[in-house]
Amino acid sequence: MNVLKPEIPFVWPAPEVSQGLSTYEYVPPFADMVSCADWLFGIMPGLTYRGVRLLARWLDINAVLKISVVIVVYPACGVSRPDLGELRGLVGLYPDRLSARILPVEQVTGQSINAFCFSSQGSDVVTMVVGPTEDVGIGPWRDGQLNLVFQAGPSLVESFKGYFDWVWGTACDVSLHGAIDIPDLVLPEGSQDAALLWQSYQNRVRSAQAEAEDVAINGDHQGVLPLAEAPSEPPTEELPQSPTDRIGVKGLDPLADFMSRLYEKGSLVSIDKLSKIPPLDTPVDPSLFGDASELRSGSVTRKVNMRVSVIDEDTLKEIDKRKNALRTLLTKFTFGLADNMRWMPNAARTLFEAELKRANDDGLNLIKDLLKGNVDAFLAGKRDKLEADLNGIYSQLGRPGRVTPEVIEKVTASLKVRLTKAQSSNFLPK
Repeated sequence: MNVLKPEIPFVWPAPEVSQGLSTYEYVPPFADMVSCADWLFGIMPGLTYRGVRLLARWLDINAVLKISVVIVVYPACGVSRPDLGELRGLVGLYPDRLSARILPVEQVTGQSINAFCFSSQGSDVVTMVVGPTEDVGIGPWRDGQLNLVFQAGPSLVESFKGYFDWVWGTACDVSLHGAIDIPDLVLPEGSQDAALLWQSYQNRVRSAQAEAEDVAINGDHQGVLPLAEAPSEPPTEELPQSPTDRIGVKGLDPLADFMSRLYEKGSLVSIDKLSKIPPLDTPVDPSLFGDASELRSGSVTRKVNMRVSVIDEDTLKEIDKRKNALRTLLTKFTFGLADNMRWMPNAARTLFEAELKRANDDGLNLIKDLLKGNVDAFLAGKRDKLEADLNGIYSQLGRPGRVTPEVIEKVTASLKVRLTKAQSSNFLPK
């Protein structure tokens, strides 16, 4: 048999599995994904000892997994008192990681569907499983029933979370007295005549469809043409349209399907430029020195840009070098898509964040060593040189006298704001 290991998103059971031509590597086919999740919550109808053992396996092999589930039971659902006893015992074995409640519904037709979410370690991806197959999706798998496994968006997860919290509030804790005392009920059998009527109906439907398909393929003629009248070349016939093609549903070409699944294995990444620390030098208004910031004469424009720094040039170069560390890391860990838009595989995220933290700490330590944790004391130590440099520029501009104390205070205040932010913020942008 061909062994299937489907990738999200997918529908199961696949037709080839239903026909007995293939089998899944894991049953249910998402079991390996849950085994590396951080949490799982949702609604599980018809949980038997097989489903409880699957939950136990997930908890055993994944030491961080936490589970909260509501078990829906209904009359003659096949869940027995020993099954729920197994669940109660498992809750007792993992009290901090497994919580379960029982929700009995009134009628057989009131049975719920399997619906739960689980996380993916190391990313924000949430996978959702929805379908009629009971017992955590173990089975039995019936014809005409399908289950969906897909990546759920944040809004859908939040909406389902609200619904689950409401259902949880109406259910009973499995550890409470009487919660597992479910009566052993079975559906009554119908009459033999009723069973024969239904079997006859099934046979008529299948025969009618088989005859219709035979006419569509072979035509309504009987027999075959004589050899002399047979055409020299067989006629070419177009394959019949599928029902989805007939109503205009566009199929995904193989390359688009491949690219879609590829992108789902990662995240889009961009730099939040507003979150980075400001430059450690500060702009100065030229008017404070009696100069105009901009002069214009017809098509000619003259602009004056003035900046002041109290940090030596070598230290500034070291700081700028570390500020560029994020772009260097993104080049190594991501693929460029557009300006300030890149794609990072989920598998690279943990290592990237560790390297990002290291680079950020290096930058913060450099600022810490420079300022010694006291911006005022640092600026006070640079006050004389700052004043001398400002007066030097003032003199080069041909201005008489010296820079006023008010100008020096304005420049110092602006520098203080920038240096204070530098030691209290993340060194690298988010």
